[in-house]
Amino acid sequence: MNRRAFLRTLSGSLLAAPLAAEAQEGGKVSRIGYLTGNSVENEKDLRSAFQQGLAELGYVAGRSIAIEERHAAGHFERLPALAAEIVRNKVDVIVVSATAVYEARAALAGVPTVFIIPDDPVRTGLVASLARPAGHMTGLSSLNIELDGKRLEILKAALPAVHRVGLLSTQQDRRHRERVTIAERAARSLGLQLQVLQVPSMDQLPRALDAATQSRLEALMVLGSSVFRGYQAQTA
Repeated sequence: MNRRAFLRTLSGSLLAAPLAAEAQEGGKVSRIGYLTGNSVENEKDLRSAFQQGLAELGYVAGRSIAIEERHAAGHFERLPALAAEIVRNKVDVIVVSATAVYEARAALAGVPTVFIIPDDPVRTGLVASLARPAGHMTGLSSLNIELDGKRLEILKAALPAVHRVGLLSTQQDRRHRERVTIAERAARSLGLQLQVLQVPSMDQLPRALDAATQSRLEALMVLGSSVFRGYQAQTA
């Protein structure tokens, strides 16, 4: 399922019932929070898909619903304050992307929260279990960290002669070390030499890509972090 279809499903399956019930109670306008770590431009596909999904169900911003939207634009340290700001606006539910959920979760305590594809919500403590999330959070997960090793396998299969591979990583992803460890383990089994290229912040992405070029690497793999998702065009 692509991301656009996913968000349309998300907005329909998780939000339709409570919003519909509240709309019938005296015409109440429900308030939805929407929080991401990236900029509006870098997550415009997710944002538009979410709004389209709501519109298809008859929920129109400014009429039957109000959306309190905040974007950290890569300044992830701002997320707790942005989340607290949304909470102060008395929202009924908050939709939060994988780029924001971990930094913001303390500020969201007690507020119904729907998360968008973070990695392993059980292992990271967002929910108690997949079958019974408990608490105030629910959503869908990508569970994709183990896929970083598979991506290296695909790269090697496509380019058998490749030996030196760059690995684009960022410490702004809380699980970057785990991702790198899995990729390194796969690289050893494939006979690949990895060079990890750290991106301290997204405004330094061009510098990391320049380093990959100067190092004469034969291929570059971007780790599957949600932080990089909004920078795919720039990286390509």
